[in-house]
Amino acid sequence: MGRRRTSPSKISRPESISARGVRSVSGHHQSGGAVSEDINPALQGQGWVSTVQKMRRDGRLYGAWRALKQTLLSASMKWAPPPGSGELAQEAASWLNEMFGFDGNAGTMRRPFERQLESMLEFIPLGWRYAEVDYQRQPDGAWGIAEFLDCQPSAHHQWLPLDGRGPLEGIRQLDPSGSFGLNSEDVPASKLLLLTLNQEGDNPEGFGLFRPCWFAWNLKQFTFDQMGIGVERSASGIPTAELDRAELSERQRFEDAEIDGVPTDDSLSIKEQVEEAIANVVAGAEAQIVTYKGVSFSMIFNDAFKPERLRAVVDLANEEMLTVFLNAFLMLGLSSSGGSYSLGETHKDLFSETALNLLQQVVQTIGGPAGPGTGPVGRILDWHPRFNRLPHGERPTIEITGLDTASFLAFLQTLPALGAAGFATPHDALERWILRKGGAPDLPDGMGRPPEERLAKDSISAALMRGQRQP
Repeated sequence: MGRRRTSPSKISRPESISARGVRSVSGHHQSGGAVSEDINPALQGQGWVSTVQKMRRDGRLYGAWRALKQTLLSASMKWAPPPGSGELAQEAASWLNEMFGFDGNAGTMRRPFERQLESMLEFIPLGWRYAEVDYQRQPDGAWGIAEFLDCQPSAHHQWLPLDGRGPLEGIRQLDPSGSFGLNSEDVPASKLLLLTLNQEGDNPEGFGLFRPCWFAWNLKQFTFDQMGIGVERSASGIPTAELDRAELSERQRFEDAEIDGVPTDDSLSIKEQVEEAIANVVAGAEAQIVTYKGVSFSMIFNDAFKPERLRAVVDLANEEMLTVFLNAFLMLGLSSSGGSYSLGETHKDLFSETALNLLQQVVQTIGGPAGPGTGPVGRILDWHPRFNRLPHGERPTIEITGLDTASFLAFLQTLPALGAAGFATPHDALERWILRKGGAPDLPDGMGRPPEERLAKDSISAALMRGQRQP
């Protein structure tokens, strides 16, 4: 079938398209400042915040999230100017490193940035989290960042504007008492650092990593509840009562039985008294039962309880949660279908790449252009009397090292073969790249060497290029 061709005259030209603003809608549902993308109350708004808090108490999910979070926190970061930028960009990078405490600096923030990053990363399981950006004067007199003040999602009340139309204008929180009142204040978007995972359209709440795990987690909780009921019935038994109708006459209700005008327990039927006595014993309120002639008690034990059947469901739920959470490498060696070294390395590389992407989202939100809930560093650079002249393409960005060590070490192993084939020449640029990837400081001034010296017969570089060990 031939390809359909469109006549050039039928293609809309930019000048023929009306420019009367944006007409489309993003599609996310928001009313009264609350996002309602899911019909289940436990999966939206404050219901989802509460659910995530419960899911964090699950041992498997907590271990998976902790492994990912520790990987993210193990990274090294520093501000660096783009390649080929001038002295002003270098100065801006140094100024930011002094502020954030990167690259060996003490930092000027109230708390170390690494401690603040711990709270920021909690947006990953939930899907969103924000912090209020507090500013202060730096030693040079310019405005800088004092602290990213973490805001608990449980204190969130509404997104502004309330109808969700247009860009984010701010947020409205509950007051310290947990209610919305006169002490509640709106925080403008220009003072927010909003982190959203898997955002679609204008939805500020995104789609967290715990959300796909919810079904398996909920099934696990239900199964544990059933196991608890089975254990209780199997160990304690079910109390029963047998009423002998031949012994008990129809005169079981004494409606006129009163003492000083107050009805006694005898006003209850024998059947009702037996049910109340059993309920008190089961609840632990009583340790004995007063019985009547014609009433006998016994216990039924559930010998058919098979906990291994329910345990299989729990194991399936655990495996599903870890698989969905991209932590399949944690299962290697624990099942009969995996555990090889090559498979483990594959999962490890995938995990490292996923962690790197998540951390990149955080640093891009911090260091990008100023906008609603984004770009606090871009904002302070705009305020700076000298650095505001830097174009956006020449402004410093955060370099992340320490997460992709596996691919870096694999490359180092290929250097001897590349050098022997003439594809790699030892020079200052290559050495600087290796140092930067390894997280080591750059070459000090005056430490560079010409290629001839590096390729001297007794040099380490020459031995590396020949694939030999240095004696």
